[in-house]
Amino acid sequence: MTASTFIVDVSEATFENEVLTRSHAIPVLVDFWAEWCAPCKMLMPLLAKIVADYQGKFLLAKVDTDEEQRLAGIWQVRSLPTVKLFVNGAVVDEFMGVQPESAIRALLDRYLTRASDTMAQEAQDLLAQGQQAAALRLLREAVTADSDNARLPVILIQALLDTGNYREAQETLQSMPLNIQTQPDMAALGARLSFAVATSDSPDKTTLMARILEDDNDLESRMSLASCHVVAGDYEAALLLLLEVLRRDKNYRNGQVRENILRIFTMLGSSDPLVSKYRPQMAKILL
Repeated sequence: MTASTFIVDVSEATFENEVLTRSHAIPVLVDFWAEWCAPCKMLMPLLAKIVADYQGKFLLAKVDTDEEQRLAGIWQVRSLPTVKLFVNGAVVDEFMGVQPESAIRALLDRYLTRASDTMAQEAQDLLAQGQQAAALRLLREAVTADSDNARLPVILIQALLDTGNYREAQETLQSMPLNIQTQPDMAALGARLSFAVATSDSPDKTTLMARILEDDNDLESRMSLASCHVVAGDYEAALLLLLEVLRRDKNYRNGQVRENILRIFTMLGSSDPLVSKYRPQMAKILL
């Protein structure tokens, strides 16, 4: 089995070159196993079959943990078999124990380059050249041709947002399965889309700022201006406006102010410094 072109035995001495370095070119699936491990022996032929079917789309690297205990410790292998997928020098996914062939293929397919990914890259190049209509047409074709590629809807919705096609972006998002809609990258796009839709019929920033200067209690203009700031990428300015609205009226728009703040937090991610800074302020206001 190890004679296969796409299967290699790896030691601590060769791990950096065979796994970390090579994973910048193609994904590397690392199987941590041991001779005494019965589930490992069940998994080995299954992995070999998948390797043969995929014909070089990924590399299988095998680590004998009895021989390479230190290497197993470095990568925090706590049970056998443990299988980790490396892309660009880092672990991007993993599983423990014997898994169904379909589950392993699904894991790999999330990271392997497909023909539809090439189409998406060509579309993004067209967008960069200002050829919006051609780019969107190619992206729609890619989604239709490869509906199983979960990366494509994110790219299409992002492109639709960037080109102002908010209605189609909403329809595309709503057509996704709920488990896809709630994934972090898609949820962030959905949040951004809600702000973009809010600004589509809104006055421009200059007009909104003039209205606020004229009437300091114009909460509606503050809400609209916050949405404009989000679309422009100025999240802190948006949060400051929304928090001020919340201070003045906790129930304004039946709680939409709080929802908009939470949408911004979703877009930024829980580890963003702005979230750490302003989430406690929101909580204090709502007490």
